[in-house]
Amino acid sequence: MLSFKTFFKGDQRSIKAKKNIIASFLIRGIDALIYLLLVPITLGYLNPYEYGVWLTLNSILVWFNSFDIGLGNGLRNKLTIALAENDLKKGQCYVSTTFFMLSIIIGGVMILGFVSYNFFDWYEILGTSPDVIKGLNGIMLISFTLFCLTLIFKFIGNIFLALQMPALSSTLTTGGHFLSLLIIYFLTKLTTGDLLIVAIVYTLSPLIVYLVAYPIMFFGKYSYLRPNNSSVIFEQA
Repeated sequence: MLSFKTFFKGDQRSIKAKKNIIASFLIRGIDALIYLLLVPITLGYLNPYEYGVWLTLNSILVWFNSFDIGLGNGLRNKLTIALAENDLKKGQCYVSTTFFMLSIIIGGVMILGFVSYNFFDWYEILGTSPDVIKGLNGIMLISFTLFCLTLIFKFIGNIFLALQMPALSSTLTTGGHFLSLLIIYFLTKLTTGDLLIVAIVYTLSPLIVYLVAYPIMFFGKYSYLRPNNSSVIFEQA
């Protein structure tokens, strides 16, 4: 039988990978628990109809989130090779170029969304009424904006994956969910249900986590990977 001590034997890189696998498994379990708590707390804050509308809106955002334009996974693969070769300059080029390209592409999507905002009636799309849900179009616009900003900074998670730290990548995701849970819980004690507030909390919380992680990563131990304009090379995209 494979003993616990035997499992953690090997070179430093292998031991690090094994520890991260176990930590990632535990963090994903915590994340699942947080989601189980979020559902009844959010349902208790909103009425059932509002909660149903939010589930639909959230499903749309999750669907968009499933699209991968290739930059995130491309960064992970190329950065892994660069770090294995100890080519830190090339690694910084990959990070800088990916961040720049994500900003341009997602920024363009945001502008397109703002321009087309008046051409979409989310009341008609979702089959609801302004008498039941107030400010639905505005709710969707705010959610879309915060969601797009989060997509830009999510590349930090890919860097942790390249560094063989999937546990930290999972921690960022779980941290956003935990922050949502914490804020929604206090809102149930302090305010009455509001779909706009729920939408902001759910979409802003992960963005806050990534914005906090950005300076910690790039102005700390991994400053050698910090994005800068001079390191942007389009051939590396």
